[in-house]
Amino acid sequence: MRERMREQLGAKKSDQFDVKQDRGGIADIEFMVQYGVLAKAGRHSGLLQYTDNIRLLDELSQTGWLSAEEAELLADAYRAYRSYVHKLTLQEQRAMADTSAFAELRQSVAALWQRLMEA
Repeated sequence: MRERMREQLGAKKSDQFDVKQDRGGIADIEFMVQYGVLAKAGRHSGLLQYTDNIRLLDELSQTGWLSAEEAELLADAYRAYRSYVHKLTLQEQRAMADTSAFAELRQSVAALWQRLMEA
């Protein structure tokens, strides 16, 4: 399902990165958080206290589903992406960036996606 969303909603040009929809972007982080909550909430009630991704990432690290470093990486990426998107939204622009933007974050988020979601 996520791959279909990337194809339909992501950047259509190879030199652009859709911060929300492309691989390693916001939606990937949100999907990982949602999957982790669904997988672990039955045994870890702390996951039911919050609805925001940043606190849920912290809770997911406490369950062992993510390491503290992985949770911090995803939270930092999420904050950086959201800040960028907010600036573009104020300028009434789409959440697009050059492919070189956020390259390291994108790669790290994509690697976590592969480990957690494609294993």
